[in-house]
Amino acid sequence: MAIYPVTPIPDGSMVGKLHPYDVLVHTEGGHYYAKDSRSNLICIDSPTACLQEAINYIYAIGGGKIFIKRGTYYVNQSGSFLTTGGATFSYAVMIPDGIKLTIEGENGTVIRYTGAFHLFLHNYVINESTVNSSPSFQSEIAIKNITVDRTGSGSN
Repeated sequence: MAIYPVTPIPDGSMVGKLHPYDVLVHTEGGHYYAKDSRSNLICIDSPTACLQEAINYIYAIGGGKIFIKRGTYYVNQSGSFLTTGGATFSYAVMIPDGIKLTIEGENGTVIRYTGAFHLFLHNYVINESTVNSSPSFQSEIAIKNITVDRTGSGSN
């Protein structure tokens, strides 16, 4: 018998959590998807956008876990900003300040990118034009069982 974490619902009863993650990112039939733990679609067709939307979802619910199924995910630069010192930072996925986040890959999960940009940018930017001048430094981030490949080529 499986015992699942339980979540209170408005009438005071409890409902079991269906999966040990809050968002599933996966590829199937040449498409990329991000779905919540009840299989509601969050994003489709861009691995970069699906990773970002999965993180945004976790941030909105107050923290949680993203599980990335086995596969190769080709990510692209999605944004950049100019610092007050004149440096430009480019990135694929932005992780907001104050998040409690675990990203875990299934064995064989690869994130591949070859451009001159950061895969994850955390705790520095509020949006593409505003630098976070007073971050909370209260984030808890764990990234597990994912291979990052900067040598390969390909596209999504």
